[in-house]
Amino acid sequence: MKELSHTLRSFRKYPAFSVINLGGLSIGIAASFILLIYSRRELNCDRHFRDADRIARIGTDFFNMGPFAVSQPQLPALLQASCKDVEYTTSITDVSETPIRTGAQERAFTGIRPYYIDGSFFKVFSYKASRGFLPAAGLAPGETVVSASNARKLFGKEDPIGRTLLVGKEMKPYKVVAVLEEEFNRSHLDAQLLLPQPAATNSNLANWMSAAQYNYVKLKPQGSLKGLHTWLETLREKLIYPASGATTSYTSWAASNMAVSFIVQPLTDIHFDADMKFDITPGAISPRSGCSARSASSSSPWPSSTISTS
Repeated sequence: MKELSHTLRSFRKYPAFSVINLGGLSIGIAASFILLIYSRRELNCDRHFRDADRIARIGTDFFNMGPFAVSQPQLPALLQASCKDVEYTTSITDVSETPIRTGAQERAFTGIRPYYIDGSFFKVFSYKASRGFLPAAGLAPGETVVSASNARKLFGKEDPIGRTLLVGKEMKPYKVVAVLEEEFNRSHLDAQLLLPQPAATNSNLANWMSAAQYNYVKLKPQGSLKGLHTWLETLREKLIYPASGATTSYTSWAASNMAVSFIVQPLTDIHFDADMKFDITPGAISPRSGCSARSASSSSPWPSSTISTS
């Protein structure tokens, strides 16, 4: 009680000084809490996904141009077919901002950046729907999923399920089948609008010096990153090296800047790795809108350029 009485007397005797001290203490405590909340959110980036510790992204490098966050389009099928450590693979193709309309005569909404996803996307990333349903086998042609914020932006208070979106300058129609649950956790992904990937072409699958999509794997419960690394190294030696046409030994080729290499990033490390070029992280430059060694062949289903030396 004596300390309290002394404090009250000091407050009455020096009110201005006491208010300054009290204000400084309050600001310091508030700043500490804000810093604690921010740090916790950053450190838990992507950890809200189910089995986050079993998910990784595979990037690539060739001609010492990388490392790139994107990698080869033929990689997922090979991983799924022959890597014993992998349970699922999925790929995302990211394009630049695309105009979206709710009707042919309506104004275009801008600032929306869609992801084109394959059939295994929801098996790897455990998104939830607040409306509609997320098809376990992936989106069928002509279907789309929108984020909660974009559902409000596009349709206001109206129910978006079953409504049609016209995407791009071509105004290609897509029916809304689900709205993603509002998500406040930190993630390197920004799922604003999900669209089905077009059917892949087989014209350029032998070219390992072309990176066009973000490739992810989900390991089996008994799988390991070490096993994935071993598989990728075997792929380099048994398939990519012979296809390169190199006349030197594999050891010499692998150590040269002519080699193709892979970078495996655990999901929870991606946010903290600033060295990858053309990252999908919000605000990063898309590989289809940024620099490239040479644009992709005209047979590619994607409208913009990819990283390629072919």
